[in-house]
Amino acid sequence: MAEMNIDNLYDVVVIGGGPAGLTAALYLARARYRVLVIEKERFGGQITITSEVVNYPGVARTSGTELTETMRKQAQSFGAEFLLAEVERLELDGDVKTVQTSRGAQKCFGVLLATGAHPRMVGFAGEEEFRGHGVAYCATCDGEFSREKKSL
Repeated sequence: MAEMNIDNLYDVVVIGGGPAGLTAALYLARARYRVLVIEKERFGGQITITSEVVNYPGVARTSGTELTETMRKQAQSFGAEFLLAEVERLELDGDVKTVQTSRGAQKCFGVLLATGAHPRMVGFAGEEEFRGHGVAYCATCDGEFSREKKSL
């Protein structure tokens, strides 16, 4: 049997660095578990494209980027670790699991999936440029900002 490197052995590897993954990391790290959050694009997830967040419990007004950066720093303050990489494969047999990433293998006792959502782009001119600034993908989150506007 191959010898295991304890430097990359975690209690839990969280796959997904959006609000759910960051919250899980915060609670796990605060409970003194060794936790690694793996995110492939940017920590914070889909909410980071939202310029104004007014419906997050306990937070009057902020941006998606500010909210999730605060969440990441809070989890990090309790010892959570972070890795920007793409998860390529999971090996879940046995007591020790392997999360194979584009930046190497991570070993753990548990894997938590918090992969979130990704909006389906329509492809019209200006869509990318105005994402989170008028172009919205969530009626519940962003519809309120257009309540007084008249439709065409």
